[in-house]
Amino acid sequence: VNAMQQDVSESLYLVDLGSSRDVDVEMGINEPSWEEFKAEVMRHRIRDRKDGPGYIPVMMKLKEDWVLQVSQKGTKHYRADINTEALTVLVIDIDEPGALETGEQIFEGYEYIVHSTHNFTPETPWKYRMIVRLAQPIEVANWPACFEALKSRIDLDPSCCNPSRFYYYPSHSSASNIAPKSFHQKGKAITEQDILALGRDVAKKVRISPLTSRTLGTLPLAQSRAKRHFSGNMVAHYDALPQTVNQRMDSFMER
Repeated sequence: VNAMQQDVSESLYLVDLGSSRDVDVEMGINEPSWEEFKAEVMRHRIRDRKDGPGYIPVMMKLKEDWVLQVSQKGTKHYRADINTEALTVLVIDIDEPGALETGEQIFEGYEYIVHSTHNFTPETPWKYRMIVRLAQPIEVANWPACFEALKSRIDLDPSCCNPSRFYYYPSHSSASNIAPKSFHQKGKAITEQDILALGRDVAKKVRISPLTSRTLGTLPLAQSRAKRHFSGNMVAHYDALPQTVNQRMDSFMER
């Protein structure tokens, strides 16, 4: 085994479901190899409707620890975050122009798969899904911190942060007038520590130097405390620093 990959799981747990409405997680528990999973997410199914087979990239808790859920329609099921133990692959929905290129830069050197989604059309040629191989599963309790680190670096779909999120296997409409796309990038599997480091890298770039109008990274001073939401919008702009800093003594006394 390659030393770079010696601690990487060769198989992963998933929950395969027949559609977005399927809640039978017990029947769907699967343990494919990475190569088997890679083949499935690089193959597009041709269908007119978006709904179809998909997966939840998680390891479920032991069955005796599952907590029964009841949907608004009264359906009893166990498909819920509370019944998941760990995330087994990193799945990133990309719904904004330029987000794929950003993702490719961030995950340079790591192994990942990219495929176009059902909404990939000539009018929206940026609809992709990026699947990054994890060295080891990420415990659900640690996932919020990882998601925060990821969204600090890439425009993410904000609706895809819950561990039990369902993802469609690739599909494509025959009426889309554009060919589907998928590709595999070789590299090393990413670790939880690698993901958390993405957020720390951003923190280093927003420290302020009082001797210059720019941060130690690349943001203008007025944007140094502004944050980019994973939807792509700027937030916390009300907390932006002024372009100039009054350094007179009486100014400091007033603060």
